[in-house]
Amino acid sequence: MVLVEGDRNKLLGYLHKTEGATTLDTLNNRKIIQKKVYLLQELGLKLNYYFGWYVYGPYSPELTRSLFEKRALLEGEDPSRIELTKEELELINKLNSMIKEVDPNRLDYWLELLASLAYLKSKEELQNRKPSKFKDDDIDKCLKILKKFNLVG
Repeated sequence: MVLVEGDRNKLLGYLHKTEGATTLDTLNNRKIIQKKVYLLQELGLKLNYYFGWYVYGPYSPELTRSLFEKRALLEGEDPSRIELTKEELELINKLNSMIKEVDPNRLDYWLELLASLAYLKSKEELQNRKPSKFKDDDIDKCLKILKKFNLVG
């Protein structure tokens, strides 16, 4: 995997270009944003946010702080004016391709599942940590998506 040096000052631009929520007004939106940033990092965008395991899968308290500090910008500034490199856009397009393979009406569920599997690297570990949260067919679908993008073996 090629690593692309990310820029935390461009975080709003990254989020604006991805499918799904960009505001912090609900728990589901915050979950979606956390999982999008986690998956972007797994795809190779170096933002250097540390993610640990939490209730809804990979979570970064530092990312949450950054987002709330930038909240006024997130909801006020025009992030389409933030210039992104070709490499950054390629990684965002990969994430968007992943997102298009799942139901957009349940994006928080699917991104939690994708990010959790990418973090834990196995179906068995996910079922140990979150028994009965996800359906077997959904887990298998997400493993297939993650393999396609080389995020699990």
